[in-house]
Amino acid sequence: MKKEIKKLNNFRKWFDRFIKKNYGRRCPDFVWSCHACHAHFVKDLLDDFIEDTIETEKWFEKPNQK
Repeated sequence: MKKEIKKLNNFRKWFDRFIKKNYGRRCPDFVWSCHACHAHFVKDLLDDFIEDTIETEKWFEKPNQK
């Protein structure tokens, strides 16, 4: 599973660079009509998903290590 976690983290880094390069910085306030705001919102959702996935996988590995 460590290989898959590494792949997820590498994808997260690539996606962060992609968002910053193509959409710029995050706006101070979220605006529904702003493309950059929505891109950063999707990035935040992806980060949360990856963190939850990693945490869940680590939780499943612990009982198996005994």
